[in-house]
Amino acid sequence: YARDSLLAWHHNQWLCLDKLWTKESNWRHQAYNKKPVYQKGEKMHAGGIPQILGLSPDTNPTEQIDRGLDYIIYRYSTPCKAWKFWQKNNWY
Repeated sequence: YARDSLLAWHHNQWLCLDKLWTKESNWRHQAYNKKPVYQKGEKMHAGGIPQILGLSPDTNPTEQIDRGLDYIIYRYSTPCKAWKFWQKNNWY
């Protein structure tokens, strides 16, 4: 489903998304990080991207993919830019 959602993009965008989400959650839709994430010493969130987007870990995977792609497009423009950010910061 995620790959089909990226059909308008070059194949390398799929490769970046796969690496990003493998590192972030290993594609487990119920993954949840109990430790808060800190940015510049300030507590940002716990739970991971689904929880940042207001989704429960029980939200169906298709909706999580759609919302996750929307987040990447809004914040980074492409999965490869998000992956590059993740590699530098270990979060996105």
